[in-house]
Amino acid sequence: MTFDLVRQAADVVGRTFGDETILYKRQGRRLYRLNMTATLLWKFFEASPFRSRQEILDLAELASQTATVIETVAYWLQEGLLVEHRGETIVSRFAVGPLCIQIESDAVIAADLAIVHGGFPAWDTEVDYLACSIAVEDEKYKLVVGAEEQIRSAEEIVPAFKAELTTALLASNFNVALHCATLVRNGRALLLCGAPGAGKTTLALGLAASTFELHGDDISLVDGQGRVSGMAFPAVVKSKSWELLSTRYANLATSKTHTRPDLQQVKYLPVGAGASHYVPVSDVLFLERASVPSPRRETIDPAEAFLMLISEAAGPRDVLSVAGFESLSRLVQCARAGRLIYQDLTEAVAFI
Repeated sequence: MTFDLVRQAADVVGRTFGDETILYKRQGRRLYRLNMTATLLWKFFEASPFRSRQEILDLAELASQTATVIETVAYWLQEGLLVEHRGETIVSRFAVGPLCIQIESDAVIAADLAIVHGGFPAWDTEVDYLACSIAVEDEKYKLVVGAEEQIRSAEEIVPAFKAELTTALLASNFNVALHCATLVRNGRALLLCGAPGAGKTTLALGLAASTFELHGDDISLVDGQGRVSGMAFPAVVKSKSWELLSTRYANLATSKTHTRPDLQQVKYLPVGAGASHYVPVSDVLFLERASVPSPRRETIDPAEAFLMLISEAAGPRDVLSVAGFESLSRLVQCARAGRLIYQDLTEAVAFI
């Protein structure tokens, strides 16, 4: 196999019947009947827009059918059921808060990158922007953001891209940002705060599957009036929550697994259309996981809540301005603050 990347031909459709699949190639009006082994191989190509030579060889070795897989792929290429990828470049432009981004990438990775930026609004006017690019090099990906570049594997590239966008956002011109999950219902926001591992994302996704809209699970910007706008990055689901959330999000089981810079295995769930405007905050909850018989809420006085929020806040280049300080005080003055102590996700969702 001499190709780098292959994909299914655009004019081929297939239907599976039991262990067999029937393919129809519109050009030439040809039919192909696949046995169980070939059906599994075809579904391997269906699961991703593109497959690399190394991915195919790894699959063949895992299945202990190297010769069969190589012969089948070669035949499908000859018949036009698979086609070699020629390196088309996709350009996307989007705004993350005050930051405009342009990303150029090989088509092979564009769909995965869209999981990260698909919730953000596009821009098409002549403005200053941060230029990014991702290209395939020797079955690795070269990520270039501004003047910085790094080489990542297929499992690492999407989290690395998201991390670079987050870093760029926090170095841009904004008022103040909070590390929290942002949910909206009836035009008002609920903020979930807490230390890593407190369950912000898991609880946020549980609430989003009920009556809330999830506008972001990581960063929210605060304006001068103390209102918030969640940054619509996809929700980051850690491996320990996959089984728990799979009953609420059926697509989680088939979502790709990625490796973050801290080596944690994660999956991404789009949050939907992120807020393009700021909304007032009704409640701020600081989460605490504990072995309790049922969830309970403890009121936090405004002064303590203000200090706790400041610990979750960041200003441009890690400097909290006077304006940012005032914005957080206005947020606290207009919202109820409390500590949610809980153990069970379903009970917590019902309690809130």
